[in-house]
Amino acid sequence: GLMFIRMSEVIRNEFTAMRCPFLIVHDPYDRVCNIKGSRDLMEQAATDPDKKVLVEVPGYFHSLLLTHTDEVCDIVNDWISKIL
Repeated sequence: GLMFIRMSEVIRNEFTAMRCPFLIVHDPYDRVCNIKGSRDLMEQAATDPDKKVLVEVPGYFHSLLLTHTDEVCDIVNDWISKIL
């Protein structure tokens, strides 16, 4: 657990260096990973605003790819088609 916390701190310190396009799909009620980290990345990343996207999906929980596979794949496919 402590190693994960330290790794998270290192990653957070690099948020402002991030410049590549990215998509985050996150349940705001996820009890494993707080959405604050995703929101912080959106705010701090140097990526162009139109190339970074946070999609909040309430009720998908932490294992959203397992519980809502089709929906998440649709979100990802839509994002990819817009970014290309």
